[in-house]
Amino acid sequence: MRSWSLALYLAVAAAASVAAGVYLGNRWWLPLLNTLLAYPIYAYLVIHREYGRAVGWMLFWAFFLSVSMITLVVLAPETARAAVLRGAEYKKEMFDWIRTGQGAESDPSRFIPQHLLHYGAFAAASLLSGGALGLLMGCVLLNYMNFYVGSLIYHGVPPLTVLLYGWPVWSILRVAGFIVTAVGLSDIFFAKVLRRDGWDSGAAKKALAIGFVLIVADMMLKAFLAPIWRDALWRGFSAGAGG
Repeated sequence: MRSWSLALYLAVAAAASVAAGVYLGNRWWLPLLNTLLAYPIYAYLVIHREYGRAVGWMLFWAFFLSVSMITLVVLAPETARAAVLRGAEYKKEMFDWIRTGQGAESDPSRFIPQHLLHYGAFAAASLLSGGALGLLMGCVLLNYMNFYVGSLIYHGVPPLTVLLYGWPVWSILRVAGFIVTAVGLSDIFFAKVLRRDGWDSGAAKKALAIGFVLIVADMMLKAFLAPIWRDALWRGFSAGAGG
C-alpha cells in the first residue's frame, strides 16, 4: 500500500465522514462514519504486523479528522452542535473552566478517575473488537474535543492562541496513548481470531507499555500545566467575544 495513496485516502475519508455525519445530523452517524472509513486501513496494517505504520497513519487520520471538524464548527456551529455527541456539554464545561478556573480540568481528584475510566473502557472495547469499538469511542471523544476547539475560534479567541492552547499537549499524548494501546490489544485479538502461527506477544506487550506510559504522562502534565493553559486561554477568550 503506497504512502501517497494511503495519505490521500485517509485525509479524504476524514473530511468526507465529518461532512456527511454533520449533514445527517444524527449524533451516532458521525462517529460511525468516521470509524467505518478508517477501520479497514487500521485492521489491514495491524493484521500484517505493520504496527508502527498503524500508529502513524491513525495519528495522521486523527489530525485530518480534527481539522475537518474544527472547520465545520467555525462555518456551521449550530449544524455541528446538533451532530456532535456531548459537544455542547463539553464546550460549556470548558468555557466555564476558562472563565472561572473552577472545574475538573484543574482538579486531579476529578480528572484522573475520569481518564482512567475512559482508558479502561477504551482498552476493553479495543480488545473485544480488534480495535473497531475502540476507534468508535475515540471518534466520539475526538469530535467533542474538536467541537470545543472550533467553538473557541467561533467565539473570537485569536487563532494563534487556539493553535497553541486549544489542543493541550497532554491531550495529544492521550490520543497517541489510546492509539498505541489499541494497536497492542488489536494484535492480541487478531492473533486469537486468525490463529496466527508463531505469534510473538512481545510487540503487543511493548505497545501496551508505551500506551500506558503516555496515559500517565498525560495525567501528570495536565496536573502541572492546566492552570497555565487556562490563563492563556482566558487572555485570548477575553480578547474575543467571550462566548
